[in-house]
Order: sequence, then C-alpha cells, then structure tokens
Amino acid sequence: MKKKVLVSSVLVIALCLCIIVGATFALFTSKTQLNVAVTAGNVKVVATLQENSLKAYSGEWDDAAKDYASVEVSANDALSKVFANGGTVVADTATNEIKIDKITPMDKVEFTIDVTNYSDVTIKYRTVITTDAAATNDGVTLLDALKITIDGADTMGQVDANTKASAWAVWAPAADVAAGETKSINVVIEFPNGTPEHDNMFQGLAAALTYTVEAVQGNGHTVDDIATILAGTAAGATATLPADDYGVVTLNGSYNNITIAAEDGATFDKIVIGANASLTDVTFEGFDFTYDGAADMGFVIDANATIDNLVIDGCTFTGTGAKAGRGISGFNNNASITLTDCEFKDLGYPIYAWGGYESLTVEGCTFTNIKSWAVMPQSGFDGDLTVTGCTFKDCLGGGLVKAGTLTAGHTFTFTDNVITGCTIAGDHNWFQFNVSAGTAVISGNTKDGADWVPTTADGLK
Repeated sequence: MKKKVLVSSVLVIALCLCIIVGATFALFTSKTQLNVAVTAGNVKVVATLQENSLKAYSGEWDDAAKDYASVEVSANDALSKVFANGGTVVADTATNEIKIDKITPMDKVEFTIDVTNYSDVTIKYRTVITTDAAATNDGVTLLDALKITIDGADTMGQVDANTKASAWAVWAPAADVAAGETKSINVVIEFPNGTPEHDNMFQGLAAALTYTVEAVQGNGHTVDDIATILAGTAAGATATLPADDYGVVTLNGSYNNITIAAEDGATFDKIVIGANASLTDVTFEGFDFTYDGAADMGFVIDANATIDNLVIDGCTFTGTGAKAGRGISGFNNNASITLTDCEFKDLGYPIYAWGGYESLTVEGCTFTNIKSWAVMPQSGFDGDLTVTGCTFKDCLGGGLVKAGTLTAGHTFTFTDNVITGCTIAGDHNWFQFNVSAGTAVISGNTKDGADWVPTTADGLK
C-alpha cells in the first residue's frame, strides 16, 4: 500500500514589509517585519508488549462437559510459556516478536499491546501481524490455520499469505502530546479445533509473528486490504475497492452474497482464492489484469476452496501476445463459475483448469488474439459447460474448447457464438471434446460470416 506521511521539518518564513514614501524635502521610511514559524506535524506511535500480559492456553478434556475446555497453562516465565503438548511461546521485547513453536489444535496465545500516540496531528493507524513463511506445506503457511482477533473482534483481513491487518482507525492527538495517549489492544492468536481445514497439512510448520502498528496522517489516502473491506460488507451489498495498486491478493475468508467491484485505477497482479476460502453467490465486477510474465494472472483458484456460484463480470485480462499467460487458472471440482462480458486479449490460455469445475458458463465474452485453447477446463472436467454469445476473433492457436470427456447427465451448450479470422495452429482442431456420453446443444453459431455447425471433423466427438 502507498502511504503518505508528513516529513518532520522546521521552516521559518520571514516576511519584510517596507513602506517608502518620497517627498521634496525629506524621505520618510517605515519597516515592519513579521516572522511566521511553520513546523511540520509529527506522526509517531510506539507499540510495546504490556508487562505480564502474555498468556497461553491449551485444550483439556472435561469429563463433565464431554468436551475440551481452554485452560491456561502454568505461568512459567512472564515472557515464556509452554503449551500442554510441549510447544512454546516466547516474547522478545527487543524485536517486538512473539515466537510460537510447535503449536497444536486448541492452543491459544493472548497478550496486550500498549500503543502510545505521540503524534501532534490526527492520524490513521492499523495493526498488522506478519509471519515468517519460510516453512510451507504445498504453499500453505501456518498463518492460514490461525484465528486472530483484536479486542474480541475478528477484524483481521488477509493481506497476503503471510500478513493480516485490521481496518484503519482515526486517532486525534492527546491533550499533552509529550506524554502521549495510550490505547491497550488485546490480541488473541488461536489454532482452532474441529474444522476440516486444520488437519495434518499444518504439521511441522512454525511461526514467528511480528506485531506492527502502521500510522499515516489523518487525511492521508489509505486503502484497506480487500479482505478487511469484505469483512465489513453485509450480505446483498457491494464492496467497492478504491483505486490503488493491490498486487497479489489472497482470500481465505468466508463470503456470502456480496459483490466485489473495482474502481477505475485499481490494479491487481492476481486474486488467489485460497484453500480455506468459502465463496457463495459472490460476484467480482470490473477487475483489470495485465500479464507480467508469471505463469498465472487474474483469478487463481485453489482445488480445496469451496465455491458455489462465483460470477466474474465485466473483467479484462490482457497479455503480451505470446503463447503464455492465464486469465483464470487452477482447478476445483466443486466450483460453479460464470463469466459474463469479460474480455480476454493477447493471452495463451484465457480459461485454464487442469481438472475442471462442477459447472462453467462463459457468456458474452470476447477472445482476441488467443494463442492456445480459449476455454480449457481440460481432461477431468465433470460438469455442465456452456459457451454462449461469445466472440472469437483473430485467434491463432489451439482452438476454441478443450474439455476432455463430457460425462453422462451433463450438458455442453455452444450457442450464438461468432468466430472471425481465426486459424488453427499445428495439429490442433477447433475442439478437443468428447460429448457423446452427455447432451450437446449446438445452434446459432457463425464462422467468418457463415452459419457453422461443428462436426466430428472439427474435433467435437
């Protein structure tokens, strides 16, 4: 995120006002000087661990309740705790780090951060927690498993795979700036138990969590991370992402019945829908992506995410014209996805999924100068596939649709599409799709101005 802060400096401006009046016999003069001292505002906050606030808890079976209870472990040292299973929590006040090692489900850490504001101007501030992601299992870090709350509220947005942040809050200067004003913030870091995503994939991972307070001047432009914005969006409402450079955004939260819209000027490298994400009736609207040389761009979907009726509407995906770049990638056999009015240009693989989706609908989209397969749910596709009202123009590559075999009980719909100036390269064909076991609905398509009904010779078996 871009942050603007006031630079500390002192500037003295001397204004000299001179009045000179001329006369025949005498010269009268008068001089007045006004000194204007301008001192730049100071943005300064200091975060420290509150003395004796570090606590650790582990799960302990309660026979009466027939369930686990969260029980505080023995006091140990004020800055060092030991979980019931032997894991440790160590606070390093010199580096402002809390080191958590060998945490297991039902372990919990609690501590209080004292944040003192010595700023003499109104500020915005937020809290950020970052973990060392050196150890991963299949790209998953320990931060993915942890539930982090601040002052009892789950307000931490997922900035990326290694960072969570709270929303920005406004803080006016204290009456006595030199003494400052202190806010105490309670932080709880918990490894929950009893949910499918907290399984053996997190074994062997460790974390060193760094707590940071970020502050900018009060009227400075700040943009909350996407997950933080979404956390405050009610069902049925639209979350609008202001213009900014968001980079790579990873979503691992649970979102239901919301629209996520991007303003003009909002740029993204890619949106990763992570393994722990759950999206139901979610629409992404107006996102722009530009291929920068990485294998993936746009939306990258994890195989383990839960996705029901994901809509991608009015988004653009632009590549370099080479046989590379993916607009939407990753496979997820439980995902139902609809793309409407999207534009794919100069890409290798606009829609790429090696394993398929439960259902995929591509409606009213434009594919220009595509260098490989335009729609490629690939060999493991096991769902309904609809391509309707789309335009394919000036494409030179693998063809229109590559989807392996359509299974019984599913439908392939290919209707009202316009193909203009496209050429198949090498040993490819217009289709690589066996629909004989399912149902095919094909009508209203044109190729170079003439009605076109794809046949077996075109690769549609």
